[in-house]
Amino acid sequence: MAIESIISPTFEESDMVLDYIRVYQEGTPASTSEIENLTIGVYPNPSVDFISIEVPFQEGGIIEIFTVDGRKIVSQVVTATLNQIDISELPSGAYIVNYQSDSGSGSTQFVKAK
Repeated sequence: MAIESIISPTFEESDMVLDYIRVYQEGTPASTSEIENLTIGVYPNPSVDFISIEVPFQEGGIIEIFTVDGRKIVSQVVTATLNQIDISELPSGAYIVNYQSDSGSGSTQFVKAK
């Protein structure tokens, strides 16, 4: 970047104006595109009593189930690549399953049948 001729290179004779700052935190991604979008599986779908949620990593993630209006109703730490969750007490309807780990995240839907 060139210094305009009216500004002293030593900055002793001119005012400085700050017009743009970028701040980064070390160790965090610069954009969400650096976080991998992971594929997760839910079956059977639709289901009545239990669903099995298949995730790509065995440990270090969280599975959450949300209603379609965004209320979190289940949160479970991942203990295996195949995780079983009891949905027998849930009302019939559509639900969203989110999986998040340090390696990425994924989301899918399932239907709770009567």
